[in-house]
Amino acid sequence: MAVSVGKRISLLTGILLGGLALVLPASPAQAQIQPGAQATPLVGSGIIADCPPGSAGDVDSGTATVNGVTVGFPAGGRCTPVSADAEGSYTVVGSFDSPLPFTAQCHNAGGTAQTSSAVTVPAGTVVNGVTVAAPTVVTAPNAQVVYPGGRTATLNVVQNTGTVVTVNAIVFSDGTIVGQAICGRSYPLAVSVAEESAAPLPSPVSSDGDGGPSTSLLLIGGAFALAVLAQLAIGRKVWRRKGDATG
Repeated sequence: MAVSVGKRISLLTGILLGGLALVLPASPAQAQIQPGAQATPLVGSGIIADCPPGSAGDVDSGTATVNGVTVGFPAGGRCTPVSADAEGSYTVVGSFDSPLPFTAQCHNAGGTAQTSSAVTVPAGTVVNGVTVAAPTVVTAPNAQVVYPGGRTATLNVVQNTGTVVTVNAIVFSDGTIVGQAICGRSYPLAVSVAEESAAPLPSPVSSDGDGGPSTSLLLIGGAFALAVLAQLAIGRKVWRRKGDATG
């Protein structure tokens, strides 16, 4: 069955537009917090609640000491794949011996992380330049503190990479971290040996830096040129048929 001129043009236009879609760059996807959570009262202590996607939940607790900082009395972490909570009490050697509470929490609500944290510091601690006269609960983000005895730390630290949110209750200047809750974690995808050994795709070839068009622009220009030539060719055939019919 013969195809009309209009249908030919529509078909050709669809093919060309499909080709253009292949050479045009894709829009970047908006990063969101992924499922997966983890909680520990003291990083490096081995007390870790781990909740990757599909987990029913996890709880771990105990007492541990890292770099003169002890958590316990008790301290622990609990999580689900979309929430994490690390809490307990802590002491700092050379600073104070009576345990004081801390907590760090995060919750993945529809791709948005909701966070909270609080740390109680002892009397004599300098908080953002002000010395407190009694044990004080600090909830301000990134609060700079100097404990009695001179040890420094930052309280209520939230880090957001776009796919992972980490809440740290206390980050000491030597790197010791008390109360860490993580919402969203990236898990490596399984890759076969064949995929690992496959040669990388070649990069798009651009001009020699003289301001000339890139390969994508040349393809786009060529596609439009082909469309114009095709329409001219179809138009000539139509006019020939009309001339034969009237001759």
